[in-house]
Amino acid sequence: VLDRAPGAKPVVQVLLDGIAEAEFVGHDDMDEEHRYWPPASSNERSTDLAAVELRLKTAAFGRLGRLWLVPASSSSIAVQAEDGPEPPQPDAPGEADE
Repeated sequence: VLDRAPGAKPVVQVLLDGIAEAEFVGHDDMDEEHRYWPPASSNERSTDLAAVELRLKTAAFGRLGRLWLVPASSSSIAVQAEDGPEPPQPDAPGEADE
């Protein structure tokens, strides 16, 4: 909790027992894996973080994984906004398509 009251004690909650290994891996926009972000070695091109993967190894379930996609970076969005068509605007309240 980010806004804990002064003097409040954190509550520990076990989500999954028997974790033998756990790691986070970053995937760039070329689907290359990186254990650290931003990557230490940079190529000629700039890379954007495209996804974050959690990999677990458990006694009960073996290997498990979860992949979260990362929204486009704000610099990519700014470039698209300058170069591309204007994004559609949501309808105002009470306004209907005709």
